Amino acid sequence: MSKKLKRSAVALVLAATMVFSSQGVLTAFAVGENETSTAVDVSALEPILDKEETVVVEEPGNTDETETPEVEVCEECQGVNGNHAETCPHYVDPNTPPENPTDDENNNNQEQQECTCGAEEGQPHEEGCPLYEEPEAPVCTCGAEEGQPHEEGCPLYEEPTVPECTCGAEEGQPHQEGCPLYEENTEETQEPSEEDVAAAKNVSDLIGALPEASTLDPETTDVEALAAQVKAAREAYDKLTDAQKALVEKAVLDKLVALEGALEALQNSNVADVNAVAKIGDTIYDTLDEAITAAADGDIIEVLANCETEDMNLSKSLTIKGADGVNPEIKFTKYGIALWGKALTFQDCKVTMNGIGSTPYTAEWSWMTISASTNASLTLDNVEMSMDASGVANSPHAIYFCSNNVLNIKNGSVLKIKNYPQDALEWDGGNGGYNVNITDSTFISDHNRSGFTGTFYATITNSDVDVINSTGNGSNGSHFIIENSDVNFSNNGSHGLSAGALTIDNSTVTANNNKGMGITVNNKFEVTNNSVVTVTGNASNSSYGYAAVRLYNDFDFLIDGTSELYIKDNNNTGLYVRQGNLNVQDGAVLEITGNDVTHNLLDGYGGGIYVGYGDNYDPTVVLPADAKIYNNHALVGGDDIYVSEGVDGPSLTFGKVGEGWTLDGDPDCTDAITGWFDDSEGNRWEAHDAPYHAEEFDEFEKLTGMATITGLHALKAAHGIDPIDPGEPGGGDWDVEHSKSKTATPLDANYESDVTLSLPSAEEQLESDVVFVLDKSTSTIVEDEALAMLDDLRGQIVQTGAKVNVGVVIFNREAHPSEWFDLATQYEQIESAIKQEISSGTNSHAGLIAAQQMLASHSQVDNNRKYVIFVCDGITYMFDEKVNAINSQQATTGEYAIMAGNDCWGIRHYQKGGSNFIPDDWNSYLSDIASHLDEVKQYIQPYDHTSSNQNIHIPRGNTELPTTVDVALYKTYSVFNDMLQSGYHCYSVIADTSARATYPWGENFMSYLQDISGNGKVSFEDIQNDIFYLLDAGSSVVDVIGYGTDNAGNEYNFDFVDNLDNLKITVGGNELDKEDIIDPQFNDPYVTSAYGFSDPASGRDGYDFVLKYYQKGQDGNSDECFVWEINVPVSNFAPVQLTYTVKLTNPQTVEGVYGKYDEDGSEGYTSLYTNKEATLYPVDSNGDSGVPENFPKPTVSYTVGGNDNPGTDPTPDPDPDPDRPSRPNRDDDDDWEPLPDAPVKDKPTTEVDVPEETETPTTEQPDKYNPETGDTTTVFAAMALAAVSLGGVVLLGRKKK
Repeated sequence: MSKKLKRSAVALVLAATMVFSSQGVLTAFAVGENETSTAVDVSALEPILDKEETVVVEEPGNTDETETPEVEVCEECQGVNGNHAETCPHYVDPNTPPENPTDDENNNNQEQQECTCGAEEGQPHEEGCPLYEEPEAPVCTCGAEEGQPHEEGCPLYEEPTVPECTCGAEEGQPHQEGCPLYEENTEETQEPSEEDVAAAKNVSDLIGALPEASTLDPETTDVEALAAQVKAAREAYDKLTDAQKALVEKAVLDKLVALEGALEALQNSNVADVNAVAKIGDTIYDTLDEAITAAADGDIIEVLANCETEDMNLSKSLTIKGADGVNPEIKFTKYGIALWGKALTFQDCKVTMNGIGSTPYTAEWSWMTISASTNASLTLDNVEMSMDASGVANSPHAIYFCSNNVLNIKNGSVLKIKNYPQDALEWDGGNGGYNVNITDSTFISDHNRSGFTGTFYATITNSDVDVINSTGNGSNGSHFIIENSDVNFSNNGSHGLSAGALTIDNSTVTANNNKGMGITVNNKFEVTNNSVVTVTGNASNSSYGYAAVRLYNDFDFLIDGTSELYIKDNNNTGLYVRQGNLNVQDGAVLEITGNDVTHNLLDGYGGGIYVGYGDNYDPTVVLPADAKIYNNHALVGGDDIYVSEGVDGPSLTFGKVGEGWTLDGDPDCTDAITGWFDDSEGNRWEAHDAPYHAEEFDEFEKLTGMATITGLHALKAAHGIDPIDPGEPGGGDWDVEHSKSKTATPLDANYESDVTLSLPSAEEQLESDVVFVLDKSTSTIVEDEALAMLDDLRGQIVQTGAKVNVGVVIFNREAHPSEWFDLATQYEQIESAIKQEISSGTNSHAGLIAAQQMLASHSQVDNNRKYVIFVCDGITYMFDEKVNAINSQQATTGEYAIMAGNDCWGIRHYQKGGSNFIPDDWNSYLSDIASHLDEVKQYIQPYDHTSSNQNIHIPRGNTELPTTVDVALYKTYSVFNDMLQSGYHCYSVIADTSARATYPWGENFMSYLQDISGNGKVSFEDIQNDIFYLLDAGSSVVDVIGYGTDNAGNEYNFDFVDNLDNLKITVGGNELDKEDIIDPQFNDPYVTSAYGFSDPASGRDGYDFVLKYYQKGQDGNSDECFVWEINVPVSNFAPVQLTYTVKLTNPQTVEGVYGKYDEDGSEGYTSLYTNKEATLYPVDSNGDSGVPENFPKPTVSYTVGGNDNPGTDPTPDPDPDPDRPSRPNRDDDDDWEPLPDAPVKDKPTTEVDVPEETETPTTEQPDKYNPETGDTTTVFAAMALAAVSLGGVVLLGRKKK
């Protein structure tokens, strides 16, 4: 085939391939990836390409330009197409390789031959390969005769071969058949004898009992014994005959030979190193001490075996390391180490220094185990060093540094220092550098006096450090850099981790149960990179346990946002920031809980955190918003937070209390924590018992929830006083519930009701009773003060038309009550009654009984308007209306008098101070008296008989039974307390008499009555204010608008009608001026509206009352409510009334009666409350907050169907803006803008039901709003509009949650 023809065929095939391939591709694209396509298999064309000839058939119309093959004729022999005749000069023998294999024209039309054996170029081809050429036979060049060996160098030379054994026979042993060295035994073969077999077996067993050579251990092998066993085995074998030896297996004999070689090596080694302990280079030393003596400065001593040394007194730098694979132990036997300005390194070994109490330099360094002079260093590199001072006779330190020293502990080393009477690491007190570097290692100081003492610079990296059980400090002022490590300073007798500068990076640091401070820092303090610091159980010692964590000087302190600090359950203040600036970044975990101040090192303040110190410093502290600081306790003030007065004022920035915080019980309750409350000295938080004090701190920024306090503050995370319901006694300062009422009118046709809050109650008669109970010995000063108070009170009530009744009881041995007087018209008679003079005896019990009877007789006056003013010195010894008493006999040596008088107190307590005895706890003392009343009844008699009937008396020396004074005091207390329980206002005023100094228990008893009354020590001005004023300025009412489920199970919801026209406040029946307060949001982002009320005639600046309405709660995320702020005192004789309107937003449409009407809430109905709750937060005339009190809860009702339906259209007015409260008749609606959206929570959502007959108006839209067919934009717009509309419907129905 010609080249052109072949190329044409190839081209054609390739073209066809391309066509079919492209069709396959197109088909593949057309049918897709999941349908079958057809493609041309190119491999099917290969046979075509391999043929010599290709016939091309021209089809009709074929325009292919393929050439027709030409016929070539030889001119010499007329041969065609290269087929020449043998006589032709161009003829080529087919068996002759062509000169030019690639020339088809000159190869007689034969194909080129190719190698098939893979021979490299220049190498001979293998037989059978087309290119194989038979080699020529070598020819002898040495002239050797046939059969003779050829000489070396001759092509036919062959190197002679020596036959080798293949059967493994030992020399002299016969070879096995088949082995080249086998020689046939011409002698007759015989079976071995039993004797030979037994002899061979005995030797084999002897060798078999020996250990394998590979198992010999130089440390444990008994070389001498084993050598004897091997020698015996060899001698036994040598005694065998050749025939017997032939019966011992080769493997057995090999074991013996190997064991002999190993034993020889072991014996040679032992002989050479039997006394070798150390070496320097190639020089061997029998002892380590010899090697140290011989060593030059900087030498490396290899320790070859466990060894001992008396001591090391070094003036040269040395490295003492264990030989490879040995890890020897070096024991010190007499002294420790003295380093004289040089470097000592232990490496790859164990060092034991137990019971070593001195260095070898005993002249001066006899009180430490290791001492390093200036510039000396000690390095432990992969070393376990143990230093235990148990049993030492002196009191040494472990390691003592003089100046500019370094202790390196690295590469897996472990340094354990235990039981030193002095310090593990000690300095000389100088200013040199003292460096401790602990890297990838462990340091343990256990039960030493201290771990780190002095100003060390300790760098701890990727290591474990334990400083525990020290008798003194764990550390004492060293600087620490702690990275990627676990560090524990716990159970130390004084401070735990006492540092100069302290950096904690990606590490865990623990300081627990140290008697002093857990962590105290005098320099820079940083906790970063996911570090965790835990400090618990510290600061129990009253001499140095200032706080769990103390930051002392004026530096910056940081806890970054990735780290955690836990300060819990310590025995004094948790965190004490004396100076400097502490920043605990957002994201950090800070928990300060359960810390109790148990002593007065910080004057008893600040259980959780104490910022500053007295009036000395002004540190700043910034805490994250979610810091947990609660359930801490202080002795004097500031259970959780205390900021001192400072110079210009320390400051603390902190957040609100967290969710889920609860108090931890005794001495507190277990109620939920709701906020921060004042916990100042003398005004500790108390929300459960009298005297109450629950003044909430709420100076947080509305949006950030953070507050910054500067200067003196004492706070506690706690809760307010739980409101009392109507009819419950308030207790304490608020022993009587404040008079108040709440009424609601029936729903009108628009489903609206007017609600009125009254202070005092609208139903209450404005009449009060005041009874003075006066000791006969009351001074004229006290009498004049009482009269002045009544005169002022008279002037106040004349303007109101109210009535005050006054009674006077003067008591001596019995009570002398007056008649009732009208204060407004009978002031002179009152003055005469108070000024009357009587004498003889003191019976305070009778005086209080008379007052109780007078007040009980005035049933027309409410108990909360009755006042008892008890003026007495507390010295009394008679009791009962009939005037009884008890005789006692003196018990002191030489005294036997029998009497019934004030001295009986001293008779009973003659062993405890006599008349100067004062009970520690009056409650317990009075309870004890009550428990003995039945026993002492037999000694009670009329006072007039006590002198004549002295045979009846308490036995001499009996200190168990109460005396006449005890019984008189107990009965006085009982009546006083009964009147308190009846709801009377009772006051204890201490009379100034000449007997007070002689009998101090009397004044103390009157103080006790002040405490139980809740009024404390009061003046007549205080009493006047209490009588005249119901509340003082600062009181407030929070009213939450009603919602819930009605009697038919339907949800209901009222709205406050936010409209000035619907609001009214009257004082004494006179309506106040009112106005809309513009932009009330300026100081409260959540207030919706605000209204001010004032009396222009009063001349006062500002508003007397302010009402703030919160559509979404005071926090923007709770129930709809309003706050009524009371900025002026509220009089008992001029009631204040607030009237407002609520509207039912979702009345039912199904016929029925819904709810029950209760105008004033007295019936206790539970359906259709106009208000969820309304709570009075009272403040008294002293500015003290009282127990919150709930108003009654009136209910309303309505009927659907019948004639009682309050309206023809129960559908409420639509609200055009769901975020905008309904405010009809407002002139400024066009300027009104809704507040930013805030979620509403916890109120039910209710959609308004529309009656079927109500027609909803429709309005056609212009054509441009009607989508056309195919207009997807319009369709999408319509769909979006529909979604928005649906959302609007839902929002319109979602008034409250």
